[in-house]
Amino acid sequence: YLSFFGRPAEPAGLNNAINALRSANAPKTIVELNGAYTTNAGVKSFFDAFANSAEFNALHTGSLQTFVNTVYRFLIGRDVDSSVQTYSANQISSGAKTKAEVILEIITSILTNTNPTLQFDITCVVKKTAVSSNFTAAVDTPTEISAYSGYTATAKARQMLSYVSSTTDVNVFQPTVESTLASIVSGQ
Repeated sequence: YLSFFGRPAEPAGLNNAINALRSANAPKTIVELNGAYTTNAGVKSFFDAFANSAEFNALHTGSLQTFVNTVYRFLIGRDVDSSVQTYSANQISSGAKTKAEVILEIITSILTNTNPTLQFDITCVVKKTAVSSNFTAAVDTPTEISAYSGYTATAKARQMLSYVSSTTDVNVFQPTVESTLASIVSGQ
């Protein structure tokens, strides 16, 4: 959810995703999952469905370079080098890769990067994932579940995650998770 939509999952969506990936016998590591995109029809179908969803298409309406940069902003909270944007965009426009495949490659490259100067990117993804998990876990009443749907609600959650960085203390950030969810429920 984070890399495709820039937001925490809703509980039912997360459960559906877990079940779909289990049914596809998807691997559990990002490197293996990335590789499975081209070898496992169930994995490919799952990620392609995300990339063909109405929400995904509404979020990614600009150029392919903008699409690539948006994915990086969702994950690490900053713009990526224009050469990376161009390379990935060319992979998509040439038909060599799908948008879903590029997203999997982006997250894999971030999480497997061994360059010491880029370790803060890994930390940022880990912290955004932890905050996302905390948010999804907090959506646990019928009212909250009902409220966390639609553009306005997901935009608020996406905005909340934009404040998470490599220096965020996930425990200290929890009141922001709770106040964001309260704002979604109240419609404020």
